[in-house]
Amino acid sequence: MDTTALGIMAGIGGVFVFVIIQLFRQRTWNIINTVLVFLAYFSIPAGVDLLMAAFWGDEKKLPELWRQYIVVASIVVIGVSIQFVIQTLKSAWTKLPASEEDIQTGN
Repeated sequence: MDTTALGIMAGIGGVFVFVIIQLFRQRTWNIINTVLVFLAYFSIPAGVDLLMAAFWGDEKKLPELWRQYIVVASIVVIGVSIQFVIQTLKSAWTKLPASEEDIQTGN
C-alpha cells in the first residue's frame, strides 16, 4: 500500500472517530474541524515517509542538504498533525453545558 492510500485511510478513520465523538459528546458537528482532522491524519503517513527518506534515501541523486530539510519538514508535519488531532479530539470530548430545554425535558 502506498503512502497516499494509507493517508486516505488514516484520514477517513480519523474523521469517523472524531465525528462520532463530537456528535455523542457535544451533539454538534463542525465541518471545518472535520476537514482539518482529515488533512492532519492524511499528512501523518507522508511525514513518516519523508522522515524515512531522510535516513535511508540516496544522497547521490539529490542536493547536499536535502536530508536536513526533509527531517525538519517531517518533524513539523508529524508534530503539528498530532497536536491538532489531540486538541480537536479534546474539544470534541468536552461535553457542552446542557441547555435549559434539555434540563426541562430530562435529556
